[in-house]
Amino acid sequence: MKVLVCLTADEPRPREALGAGAELAAELTGELRVILIQPAVRRKEDRTAALLALAREFTAGPWRIRTDDPGPALGNFVRLNRITHLVLGEAAERNWSTELRKAVK
Repeated sequence: MKVLVCLTADEPRPREALGAGAELAAELTGELRVILIQPAVRRKEDRTAALLALAREFTAGPWRIRTDDPGPALGNFVRLNRITHLVLGEAAERNWSTELRKAVK
C-alpha cells in the first residue's frame, strides 16, 4: 500500500495532514509519500522550504508539482507511482477536492 499526502503552499496545518497520512501508512503497513502542489508562478510569501523540511520529518524526498491545474498532474503521479490512498491537506481539500478525486479515479 502507498499513501500520498497532498499539501499546497497555503496549507494551514501541514503537520496534522502529514500525521494523518503517517498514521494511515503505519496501519496499512505501507509507504508514505508526500507531494507539495505549488502555483506555477512563485508567490512572494512562499513557504516551500518550511513545508519541505516538515515533510522530510515524515518521509524522505517529498515531491513537488508546480502547476495551476493540479488535477491532471496529480492523477498522473498517482497512476505512475501506484498510490492506493490519498490524504488531502485542508487547503487542497478546500480548493481542489473535486478535480483531484476525478483525476485519480
